[in-house]
Amino acid sequence: MNKKTKFITYTAVFTALAVIANMFVIPLGGGGNFISLVYIPCFFAGIYLGPLTGFAVGAVADILGCIIAPKGAWLPLITVASGLLGLIPGLVFKYFKIKSDTVKLLVSIYLCLLICTCGLNTLATYLAYSKGKTFAAYLAVRVPVQLLVAAINFVIIGALQKVKPLTKMLTLENRI
Repeated sequence: MNKKTKFITYTAVFTALAVIANMFVIPLGGGGNFISLVYIPCFFAGIYLGPLTGFAVGAVADILGCIIAPKGAWLPLITVASGLLGLIPGLVFKYFKIKSDTVKLLVSIYLCLLICTCGLNTLATYLAYSKGKTFAAYLAVRVPVQLLVAAINFVIIGALQKVKPLTKMLTLENRI
């Protein structure tokens, strides 16, 4: 299979996996808290296919997930945050001059938790559903659960990165 075909195939597979991860979440607590594994396909798309492809995978998966299995109103800020779940690790792995993939993964998870989950997703939820609650109240409810979600995704992604045949298969020489 040539590189372009591989690239398109992997992009489609990661997008499909992200749609599934968006559809099958476990609601937990209030404030729009869900346990989700959507980080995984978005991170892998960003890391192995590049930051822009990672962004596209996350954003398209969010939009398709809203169409296929809506859980409420479509919120554009959440679509942006979903795209950033692929863009941020793509940028970190491409440009950070750190040799350890584990440290790069930790930095990526932290940035995504801070910017996407605590920032944009909480803001979008607050703006859409606040009904008198403050942003700080939404954030206080979301942070403990989302720390757990980030930790779960960190462990799974870290474990998958240690599977050499998988990472070798996903690595595209001379990225498009």
